[in-house]
Amino acid sequence: LFETMKASNRALLPWVAALSGLYDPNTPTLTTAFHTPIARNNFKSPSNVDVQNSNSRYQRQTAAIELSANSQPEQSPLEEEWDVVVVGSGVGGLSAASLCARYGLKTICVEAHDAPGGVAHSFERPSSKPKPGDAENNPDDATLRPFIFDSGPSLLSGMSSKGTNPLRQVLDAIGTADQIEWVTYDGWMVHDTAFPMEDSARSSFRLTTGSDGIWEKAIEKKAGSESKREFEKFKKQMMSEGGLSESSALIPPLSLRGDLSAALTMRSYIGKFLKIGLQGTLLTGPFTECMDLYGLNDEFNRKWFDYLAFALSGLDAAHTQAAPVAYTMIDLHKENAVLDYPMGGMDSLIQALVSGLEMDRGNGVEPGELRLKSRVEKFCLEEVKNKAKCTGVVLEDGTVLKAKKGV
Repeated sequence: LFETMKASNRALLPWVAALSGLYDPNTPTLTTAFHTPIARNNFKSPSNVDVQNSNSRYQRQTAAIELSANSQPEQSPLEEEWDVVVVGSGVGGLSAASLCARYGLKTICVEAHDAPGGVAHSFERPSSKPKPGDAENNPDDATLRPFIFDSGPSLLSGMSSKGTNPLRQVLDAIGTADQIEWVTYDGWMVHDTAFPMEDSARSSFRLTTGSDGIWEKAIEKKAGSESKREFEKFKKQMMSEGGLSESSALIPPLSLRGDLSAALTMRSYIGKFLKIGLQGTLLTGPFTECMDLYGLNDEFNRKWFDYLAFALSGLDAAHTQAAPVAYTMIDLHKENAVLDYPMGGMDSLIQALVSGLEMDRGNGVEPGELRLKSRVEKFCLEEVKNKAKCTGVVLEDGTVLKAKKGV
């Protein structure tokens, strides 16, 4: 509003200021100081949000009008130098930051929220209304412990032991995998609201992991023998030796690079890379192409894989890359397959990644840093050989974080 008026008729400004109670006609000059309109650092996590003041996600900060002829000059912004600046402390951001720190790069991860984890952060709610002194007098009373809720993903597999799961490989690389206690389980219930609950045969069924045929029996009970037959045929083709599921797990993601050093990290996997061959185009395409290729046509199975794809990507099978779905089929249907959940909720996983970032490894390199309530206002770009190069970021408070290696 003030920017608009400053560019138009200044005569309006005293009137608007007077209406706001901010104008003093005895003051010789009226100088406007334009501040960030939204105080984004006031964003609170669900664990401490003030319900009475939650009409807006962010609190508005009033534009200040300085009634002084002698305004103070602005201070120079604080500048910091880092090797790597990572924006966002979700699972991806923390994985990138902790790996950079692990391999000797001075790394900072900045996050606008007041808690790390992105969509994978957790929050607490009290299990009962505590009375004064309860926590001190009864520290082991389970009724006084808060419930912990996951705000986003909670379906994990291949995490409780070393293997090909990329996130598990990150935890192994940064040395914090043993910080997490895992609970394993063998399936979950699915409720189909298209049928009344009284019709238990059709309104609910259980996905059971493993290779003992229990899941196939559940398909037959829910959708009929033809659906069972099509699934068994499809699973056999996908999970056969040299099939798409096996191909999706042949090359560890951490060996893939975007520079010439890929020749070094990939050299031990050249044979497997050649083995994938033309199947690579299927793995990078939508999963529906795999279903079409192998004749999986019945309605139940196609809807089931839509559901599975949604659990992985938030999209249906037509818009989800085939590789993660094919890989998940191994995690669900291999012999003795189990699902994993971290004790304490997803925050346990997030804190293990944070520990890897902030760990003092005693190699002469400063530990990495996670800086919360630090929203990035803009990226610093420079033109180098006709290409834009990001050399750092500017935080909302004006701090400039320079990055020698990258952002």
